[in-house]
Amino acid sequence: MSAARINLAETNIVSPIDGTVVARDVEAGQTVAADAAPLFLVAADLKVLRISANVGEKDIGDIKPGDKVSFEVEAFPNRAFTGEVTRIDRSPQASQNVASYTVVISAPNDDLSLKPGVRATIRIGIGHAPGGAAP
Repeated sequence: MSAARINLAETNIVSPIDGTVVARDVEAGQTVAADAAPLFLVAADLKVLRISANVGEKDIGDIKPGDKVSFEVEAFPNRAFTGEVTRIDRSPQASQNVASYTVVISAPNDDLSLKPGVRATIRIGIGHAPGGAAP
């Protein structure tokens, strides 16, 4: 019994970054191995969220990094949020013979009102009208 107490006293699970735990895949008191799958998902900075959106192959050709994005979430039905396309994955995901691409969007969240994992309805302002104005 004393060996177990010594081992426990010398055991620490430490995150490599400061942040907020957004998912936990281990319970208090559970035995874990050193090579176990990730125990926690830690978000480094919730003041800037990264949103992953699936875009169909029909529309992906019109989207480019830097395009402006607006979106809403159910938790704030009367509030519009904004962001910007930061990455477009080159490898499609196929589901039921339909290809889609992951578009990554960065969105400011200074007041921390948006939480990881919330679902959003997204509009991407694609292309530019003559004179440089966004549509």
